[in-house]
Amino acid sequence: MLVGLDRLPQCHSLLDRLRGQRLGLLSHAASVDKQLVHIDEVLAGLDIAPAVRFAPEHGYLADAQDMATIDDAEDDLSGTR
Repeated sequence: MLVGLDRLPQCHSLLDRLRGQRLGLLSHAASVDKQLVHIDEVLAGLDIAPAVRFAPEHGYLADAQDMATIDDAEDDLSGTR
C-alpha cells in the first residue's frame, strides 16, 4: 500500500502546481514515506518548500512535555514557522 507521500513524486501535474506556491504543512515527527524518509526531506527533494508548518500538541518533533504550551517557533534548517 502506498500513501500520498509515496505517490507524490510520480504526480507530475500536482508537483507542477505545488512548486512556488505558499503552502502550509500539517505533519509531525512520524510523517514518513515507506522508506522512513521524513516529509521534510521528501518535499525538499521535490523542490517544494512549505511556508508554514502546523504541529500537534507535543510540537513538530514531538519533543515538548505533556501539557506544555507550544509557542510559535522557527525551524533552524528551513527557516519556516
